[in-house]
Amino acid sequence: MEEEDKSKQDENGDISFLSAISALCIATQHKRRNKLKLLYTKDELTEAVVVVMEKLPVHSVPTSVLPCCMVAIYNLSKIKPPLDPELESCVLRLAMHGVFTMDIGTGGATKQALYRTTSATLEILLRSLLAEDPTTKHLLRILKHIHFWIHSKYKVERIRAIKSSAALLRFAVLMPDFDATCKLPELGHHVAELAICIGDPQAAVSRHAKESIFRLYELLLHQKGIRMNNAKELWCRRYQEEKKMLSYINMMKVGEVFGTFFNEQQRRSFLRTALLAIYSPDRRVSEAGILLVYSILGNAEELMDVEEKQVKKKIWHQLHKFRVCNELPVAVQSLSASKGDVLMEDLDDYVQL
Repeated sequence: MEEEDKSKQDENGDISFLSAISALCIATQHKRRNKLKLLYTKDELTEAVVVVMEKLPVHSVPTSVLPCCMVAIYNLSKIKPPLDPELESCVLRLAMHGVFTMDIGTGGATKQALYRTTSATLEILLRSLLAEDPTTKHLLRILKHIHFWIHSKYKVERIRAIKSSAALLRFAVLMPDFDATCKLPELGHHVAELAICIGDPQAAVSRHAKESIFRLYELLLHQKGIRMNNAKELWCRRYQEEKKMLSYINMMKVGEVFGTFFNEQQRRSFLRTALLAIYSPDRRVSEAGILLVYSILGNAEELMDVEEKQVKKKIWHQLHKFRVCNELPVAVQSLSASKGDVLMEDLDDYVQL
């Protein structure tokens, strides 16, 4: 009983401290200042919030402290200068772990409501952090933390993470001052990671993955100066297809469509991620990997067939070549004709695995 009382006192103390930080930031904004005039800097106050976040249980449960932490960081994000990248990464890791792994079990309405509040607060936090530096580079840095969770073995974590990804990208596309320069190599990696999720057995994961990819496609088209109505169709419209077959087609379309816009480094990044997926112990992920490899190389038709059964047979035949025989399939061997091809260097490394 004494331990419970002490824990409650600590929680109340943390909430009071976090509320004070938020109140200070709001007062600073009302005075039309963009910098804190205190003995403590913005980063130092953020570090203090991180200390509170680190005290939260590893086994995340609904609590008022986590959303209060995120609200405090949100208010601090309104103060200049932008948060230190390493400190931001620390905040993101702790916040996402707390939200994505939160166990609400068979809890009542209070726990459910507290989780929804915490999840919504995370979305607000992500938007505010992106707004500090509204660039593609910063967006991809935040997505890196989110996408750590989209291949979790736990479906609830995958669903929560991919929803956050889609929400953040939706916000980025609508930002009037967003710098949509999409020449960064990491873009290829993130598109491939999301494409793998199209085949997820959870419909919500697949749906939000497709939305996230579509938003990245919008950013890429904007950077290229191409209107959406003049762009290639990203998704298959043959809704009569079986769900599995449709996911195969859509994954291949991602590689084909983005491959026409990617620069060489982005293609390498996409291909590297797809190759790693081939060696995944998860059958769904390895299937996606081979589809993405063939599609980015422009040879997707070699795996296609009228029936899903035949497509799967072709996929596993090529996977056998990669994983068991250490052979390069024909679609990949075509790269070896060009000596010193940068893509081929990566492929050689993975074939030796």
